[in-house]
Amino acid sequence: TFSLSNSSSATLSGGSSSSYINGSLKRALPSGTTTASYVFPVGTSTLYLPFTLANHVMSAAETVTVTASATNAGGSLGATLTAKSNTEFWALTSTNLTGGNVSIARPTTISPYDVVGGSITQTGAYSSFGGTIGTNDVSASTNIGASRYFVFAQAVPSVSVGSILGSPFCAGSSVSVSYTKAGTFTAGNVFTAQLSNASGSFASPVTIGTTTSTTSGTISATIPASTAGGTGYRIRVVSSTPVVTSADNGANLIVNAAPSAPTTTGANICIGTTSGVTLSASGAVAGEVYKWYDAASTGNLLKTSSSYTDNTYTTGVLAATTSYWVSILGTSGCESPRTQVTATYPSAYAGSQTLAGTDSWISHIYDGTALGTYYGTSTQAETFDQN
Repeated sequence: TFSLSNSSSATLSGGSSSSYINGSLKRALPSGTTTASYVFPVGTSTLYLPFTLANHVMSAAETVTVTASATNAGGSLGATLTAKSNTEFWALTSTNLTGGNVSIARPTTISPYDVVGGSITQTGAYSSFGGTIGTNDVSASTNIGASRYFVFAQAVPSVSVGSILGSPFCAGSSVSVSYTKAGTFTAGNVFTAQLSNASGSFASPVTIGTTTSTTSGTISATIPASTAGGTGYRIRVVSSTPVVTSADNGANLIVNAAPSAPTTTGANICIGTTSGVTLSASGAVAGEVYKWYDAASTGNLLKTSSSYTDNTYTTGVLAATTSYWVSILGTSGCESPRTQVTATYPSAYAGSQTLAGTDSWISHIYDGTALGTYYGTSTQAETFDQN
């Protein structure tokens, strides 16, 4: 056994397959909480099996011991594991340790193992403590809580949903669904975010977003614009290979329905006019207002009406057909889809406007103001030019 009495994490660093401690390593750890990482470059006479303790919590200062063994720890599998390695294990011995994260490694690849397994006793039931899988290691486990025995293990595939931020939502708005996976998911796996009904039931779930992945991550989802208003919505995540269904997010989500899109009436532009035209919309009710834009999405807000009866927008002077868009902003702060409305400029005559000789004026000639006598017609060729 090798002992270090200096409690600084910097006292010992490094370690390699040719430079490690064959046996146990005792390190002094300070009391309280630290974000430092304490390395334990330990192993057996033939095998380098490094161990790291990070972010530890100690109720009192103490010397902590880590021992690595190249043999089967024994024990059984808890409900969160499907398998564990039987070729090595680590023992972390401490009386005052109340929390921390561990990392374990070996010279050879660890597949199919993907988590840190831990047990209070060497031959007890081992449970998953997660971690980030590497080729030869699993690092940054979840909080171990106390001293334990550790092994490489394979987790039962599972998915959990993180906190959903942003409630209350408007129907049609986006939502980020973070999820954490445990265990192994095969290539091509799809994680799907599902929305319950307003009572939290998933009897007929609605897909709101997907991502193809085998790792933890975030799904960019959208609440359908047709979603009814309600206060009891939940979100869960389902995987495809293997098929695993998470618990829901654990808290009710509020969705406010958006108003229906307005109906509109366009206008015609008079050639040569020095004023704009007036466009109108309908569909808003008391408490709602109209919002006028110059684009189908984003764009510039041109006007927000003062009330639901203020339903018109007057354009500037226009010399070409121009489209605008209008929506209804509801009392809950949710906005309807936009409806296009157009100010139409007259189309130019398709034929020639400058050639003469094919058109003519025909005059009908009468006598006097009473038109009592008809004298016939007079035809005169004209040049027509609208420019």
